[in-house]
Amino acid sequence: MGPAERSPETGGGHGRRRSALFLVVGLALSLLIGVLVLDRARDRQPGGGDGGGSTTIGTGAVTTETSTAPVPSTTVPESSVPVSAPPSTTKPKPADLRLGGDDLGVTRVGAPSKEAVAAVTAVLGGPLADPATDSACIGSQEETAWAGFRLGMTGGKLSGWRSTSTTLSTPAGATVGTTLAALRTAYGAALTLRPAAEPDEAPVFLVKGTNLGGTLAGPEPTDAVTSLFSGTCSV
Repeated sequence: MGPAERSPETGGGHGRRRSALFLVVGLALSLLIGVLVLDRARDRQPGGGDGGGSTTIGTGAVTTETSTAPVPSTTVPESSVPVSAPPSTTKPKPADLRLGGDDLGVTRVGAPSKEAVAAVTAVLGGPLADPATDSACIGSQEETAWAGFRLGMTGGKLSGWRSTSTTLSTPAGATVGTTLAALRTAYGAALTLRPAAEPDEAPVFLVKGTNLGGTLAGPEPTDAVTSLFSGTCSV
């Protein structure tokens, strides 16, 4: 039988097979396109996964994400670091030694002898080698002297002092050379005078409530202070 003589059934079978083939190819393409669209949609999602690092597999590309959570700082602010104050290098000066009766500023009557001597030495320097050559603290058992100043000790404690220095003064400013008139101005009613009992003795003044006293060149307002004293170094 020649080509022109084929039956209609045979031609119809070939048409149906071609239609089925086109349908399968169309479905395959549709499925492939759907997979590609779904993968691309997943690739575009931000984060995509838990909060840590993750790996996303898309259309042939592998992307690795690393967590960027901040790391707590361990730096200590300068303001919170304690700074030790440097040791004081201020050297005591004569003005720190105040002739205030029992209170000398750097020490006081009743302090241990060694401590009192060390405190005064820090201000005036080393004491004289032999203070006993001119004893001025008759009521004391021991004496330690500097130029114009002397400490008296009894029973291992400071018991008095005496000054003939023009640079050491009382808290009110009185010093050797201050006149009786200036003393009255400084101390007012607290100042009392004790006249000399003998012609060769000096008048003595005392300041109430301070255990401070001294000697004068005479009883006149223009007469000056010749010494200051306290405790067992009194006259």
